[in-house]
Amino acid sequence: MGILCAATSVLATGLASLLATRICRPSSAVEFVLFYFCTFTGFVIIIGYSLSSMDQLASLAHWCIVSTLLLFVVSIIALSNANLRRSCLQKVSLPRISALTDLKDWYSQLSFFYKATLGPLMLTAIVVNLANLVLILFSAPSNWDSMTYHLARVAYYIQHGNLSYFDANYWAQVVHPKNSAVLMLYSFLVGGRNESLTQLVQFASYLVAILAVYGISRRVGFGKQSSLFSSLVFALLIECLMESSTTQNDMLIAAYIACAAYFVLSWGETPARKYIVAASIATGLAIGVKASALLALPSLLVIAVYVSVPKAARMYRLGVGNLAFSLILAVVGLCTFCLPSGYLENYAIFGNPLGSKEVTRIHSFGGESVGYILSNGSKNVVRFAFEFLSLDGLPPERHVRQAQRLIRKLPEKIMRSLGIDLETTQGCRAAFTYEKPPRAQEGGSYWGIFGFALIWPVLLLLALGIIRSPPARVLSIATILFLLVQSYSGPYDPWRGRHFLVSAVFAAPVVGCFLDCLNNKNSPLGGNVRTRMLLNVCLVGIVIVGCVSAGCGVAFREHRALFTIDRASTQSVLSLDRLVQLTANRPSYYGPLQKYEALVPENAVVAVYLGDAQYEYPLFGERLTRTIIPVRSVWKDSQSACTDVEYLLFSDSFLRPIDTDIHLGEDWYLRDCRDTP
Repeated sequence: MGILCAATSVLATGLASLLATRICRPSSAVEFVLFYFCTFTGFVIIIGYSLSSMDQLASLAHWCIVSTLLLFVVSIIALSNANLRRSCLQKVSLPRISALTDLKDWYSQLSFFYKATLGPLMLTAIVVNLANLVLILFSAPSNWDSMTYHLARVAYYIQHGNLSYFDANYWAQVVHPKNSAVLMLYSFLVGGRNESLTQLVQFASYLVAILAVYGISRRVGFGKQSSLFSSLVFALLIECLMESSTTQNDMLIAAYIACAAYFVLSWGETPARKYIVAASIATGLAIGVKASALLALPSLLVIAVYVSVPKAARMYRLGVGNLAFSLILAVVGLCTFCLPSGYLENYAIFGNPLGSKEVTRIHSFGGESVGYILSNGSKNVVRFAFEFLSLDGLPPERHVRQAQRLIRKLPEKIMRSLGIDLETTQGCRAAFTYEKPPRAQEGGSYWGIFGFALIWPVLLLLALGIIRSPPARVLSIATILFLLVQSYSGPYDPWRGRHFLVSAVFAAPVVGCFLDCLNNKNSPLGGNVRTRMLLNVCLVGIVIVGCVSAGCGVAFREHRALFTIDRASTQSVLSLDRLVQLTANRPSYYGPLQKYEALVPENAVVAVYLGDAQYEYPLFGERLTRTIIPVRSVWKDSQSACTDVEYLLFSDSFLRPIDTDIHLGEDWYLRDCRDTP
């Protein structure tokens, strides 16, 4: 019965999304995918909020019923109008059998230079994504944030049957917006309660973001080969590869922002109402995932101004009323997916849509003086510049570390000679260090070799006017603006590489401009034969090294290596048991969790009295069969009244153990409450 309900829900939601997408009349296959992605995920989120209001969020039967009702409503709308009916029922163009032959013929007609650049990129992208898919399907999630709040709160939402605030040991479980949690919850339920499938949300977002980068490149006027090059470079950025196989949500935000940027550019080319609404919905979905998406709004505004100003007269002729109606629809779309995701609840509880004063203090410079913000924000710009100057993806062996130190040596000397102390802890959540090694891990990686050797140099060439392309310059301004907003908005921490995935969707398309310039004899870069040949050789070298780093990053990533290097130090994650996989980023808690699993029955009711950022998700069991009741409530002054509990799991920093308590390891103790009056 569960399988039937899951299949019906997915099929009904998928068909409803298909009809809605066809109503929008996408102009290309890429645009179709972007519309469909926003529509499908938007429908899932709307259904999730609806079921939450009925306390039926964990019921597959209710997901099935509401999904079917949604399909019925969309079908009625689609068939009620002749034009809509014609759009929805027109013949679908299926992929031709000869598509592979056509691809082979297309590749054979490319010049040697394009083969030398696109060939390795395409091959590497296929291999590493297949490897990531294997990692997703055959290993449990292990990301730190996922264990402490992403998946932990999904488990609590399923337990409670709704998305309302609950008593929580950790503020992030209740304060952060909930759109991504709904999508992971849905994938968990329809996937037969398979926790590995929750990672598909980010993987699908990654694939959509790649297509969006291609679409953005085409919209700003680059050729097919250059646009393909841009999208493949984006696909092989180390942080993209690391994030795409996790249960975090930064790649999901990047995909939505990429869709929004594409729709804004499309509106500039064809001022149809659908693009304004779609851009607003995509932006609302992004903000409903996490508040960090707000930092992308200035960059999107720059793109919107660029496409709007030259067409102001044409928009005026379309009519003020028509434009006003479109803007009203845009605001409705934005608010529909943004405000209900948690901002209204936060405002009602804390008087601030972003959460408590403690949360805003951790993540922003709110309340600090202008001088403090300017000083530390400027240091953050330089700190992030150093973070990009990294050989992420390559194994952190001695020679690789030495190469990275050599790359950073000159700028480090300049900073020290100017008396700029970047390693101070002021204005930082965690101290910056020049000695940070190359990383292949979602929490510490940035763009890798493609970032500092290709993307940022092209951005600088555009900023200096050496490469002249107004659309590409706008994207470069959007990228640099995001860096500035990120730097001046809050304290530095070394884990913000995932936030820069958003700016990557603006930055990656500009490398297509560089490729076009190399093949244009009238451009400053392509006019001189020797210069062009030298740059071509350098570009091919960057591509090869970048592909190697991408392959190494996926194969030997920190804590989730696909291949065994040395059984004493690094084993393939596929050969490890579930608990070892879950605790890969916090191995010291493997022992306590192993004892917990052995002592606590699968269907037990357990009260937990733990601090912030504890590994709560594994406590629920593999299929979330245990009931977990937090004792603390970080958003209320009182503690939860825990009745009818069978066990108490607590940290000795909150409660003093007694003789009968079992020490599980570290600071965790377990108390059997079944015989306690």
